[in-house]
Amino acid sequence: MRVFTKLNLLRVLFFLLLVFGQSKSVKGQIVLYQDVFKGGVTASGTSFGISSFLFESTIQVNIDPNSTIRKAFLVCYESLYPSLGGIQSDCDIIFNNTSITLSPTSRTSNNLVSSSNTVFGQSYFHNLDVTDLVAQNQNNYPIIVPEQLQTKSSVYHSFYLIVLYNQNSPNTTNFKLLVNTQDLILSTTEYVVNNNNPISYTNDIALAIHSDILRGPLVDNTNVLINNNSLGVINGSDINNQQYSGGGVKGSFFYENGILQGLEDDIPDIFMNQSDGIAVINNYLNNNDNFTLKLIINNSYNIYNNFISFPIVYTTTCQEFPVAVSNDTTICRNAPLQLSASGGTQYLWQPATDLSCSTCPNPLFTGDSSRFYTVRIWNNDSCSVVRPIKVNVTQLPKFSSISTTASTCEGATGKILASSTLTGESYAINGGTPQATGNFFNLAPGFYTVTLQALNGCSIDSIVEVGSVISTNAHFTANPAQGNAPLMVNFSNQSTNANNYEWLLNGVSQGNNYTSELFDSIGIYTVQLIAWQNDPTCADTAFQTISVSSAGFYILGSSLVSASSNSQNTFSVLTNGTPIVKVTLYDAQGRLLKTKTNLLLIAGSNTIWSASELSDIASEMVLYRIEWQNAAESGELKGKVLFLK
Repeated sequence: MRVFTKLNLLRVLFFLLLVFGQSKSVKGQIVLYQDVFKGGVTASGTSFGISSFLFESTIQVNIDPNSTIRKAFLVCYESLYPSLGGIQSDCDIIFNNTSITLSPTSRTSNNLVSSSNTVFGQSYFHNLDVTDLVAQNQNNYPIIVPEQLQTKSSVYHSFYLIVLYNQNSPNTTNFKLLVNTQDLILSTTEYVVNNNNPISYTNDIALAIHSDILRGPLVDNTNVLINNNSLGVINGSDINNQQYSGGGVKGSFFYENGILQGLEDDIPDIFMNQSDGIAVINNYLNNNDNFTLKLIINNSYNIYNNFISFPIVYTTTCQEFPVAVSNDTTICRNAPLQLSASGGTQYLWQPATDLSCSTCPNPLFTGDSSRFYTVRIWNNDSCSVVRPIKVNVTQLPKFSSISTTASTCEGATGKILASSTLTGESYAINGGTPQATGNFFNLAPGFYTVTLQALNGCSIDSIVEVGSVISTNAHFTANPAQGNAPLMVNFSNQSTNANNYEWLLNGVSQGNNYTSELFDSIGIYTVQLIAWQNDPTCADTAFQTISVSSAGFYILGSSLVSASSNSQNTFSVLTNGTPIVKVTLYDAQGRLLKTKTNLLLIAGSNTIWSASELSDIASEMVLYRIEWQNAAESGELKGKVLFLK
């Protein structure tokens, strides 16, 4: 009956969790990992305390030789020391004869463990999956940590090995690993442990402490309380690290078939004392699956203790169910990543930051910085497991410089010179074969995509233009370039480095050989010469404008010739304006023949004398004088015409 009530309560809690968007299942810490399985758990650790020299030690655990390894973690934390500038640095440790690099990619998240800027500076929790480095027939695991602090500012502390292994057991084990998220300088910290799977109180409920920088009992004591009931006071270093000052307490144990067993100096009773960091906490829970863990620190140095993580192990009525989640993944910035989880009926991703959804099985990650997530997966009976997923976002490379040199239009003489501050990078243009340098030669004019790719595979593109230098010079003269209509203009082609031409007048092609034009109407005319050498895309163009203005009027042709018939002889004047004129005719000896004054002409042809009016003039050369004026100007035209009869 108790189990049935608990399962229904969990369903209600989960529903409320989804509706109200609860961001964490615990207060002051995160659940890094939770599993339900048939098998055992063992954990132990080592620390060099406040030392920074080369550190060699052995982590001793207890694994059933007849089991199979299910999962193994090596966890620690990193501190950035303000005195050395707080600059991150990697560290290569050797665990079980295998080199492992501790770096930002192994961090679970920023500030999972925080601390004072005057003590440790910014700190981080690290979680290394060492499942492949652990075997069921091996209990001692050597670890070597190189000297730190002398030339680096990141220091990696307190290594703690946790191993889950499968057994043929009648009981189902529930393992939960809590990671501290509270400030390490607090003298009192409290953690609310809830959303637990149903607990079987007939078997041991085990709590272990993973800490660091705890000194001796005269100066450093931490009271551990469950539901405000004291388990005891812990301090000092574990028995295998007593040669190091402030090695801290790390609960060493193994848990099988519902029974907690101690390793090294840890005792599996209901108390904690000095370097004993494990306890059976059944009596403190009062059959309530949710409880509080409180740490009250009394430290005469005013430098508080580093409590890193808290393993909790018990048996449960839940049954094992298989789940699968995305592997830890490294992506390039601005590259979305599809995360996935399966095997459950309900899901909760924490935090929800940069995810397309937090309660779906397959959210899309779109962040531009690294994120650590946990996904809680429920099965049909409301039991749950938790899996961690790290998305490492690698920043894109950057060009330190990129320049171009133009090409001649007719050839391929352009250059692109690109560089970066990276080492081992490669360059390519337009998706071509990568090369070690960013220098590209013999390029034709045009746009190019230059790709810079770092060793980690991340790349960035930059589009640049290789300009074009045209050697052809189109040039011509127009003589005259302006005047009164009718205006005869001659053109002279003076282009260089060209063997092909096209002339245009007001946009209309005039062919490739255009030497003159008679402009008989006033206006502004544009003459264009296009010149090129072999390749018309490398043409140069020259323009000139021709301005044709009015002179009052003009006479068409150099003379007017009358017809042989008297009835057809006329004297006409063609104008492009409306001047007032006086027209006079003289014979070859200058004697007056005819005159008309104050004639207002129209634009076009104007008959001054008809054939009948000219019938009295004999066949001879006749001189004419035309005096004109309009509102703006005046003038005089003289000429001669031949009359034939």
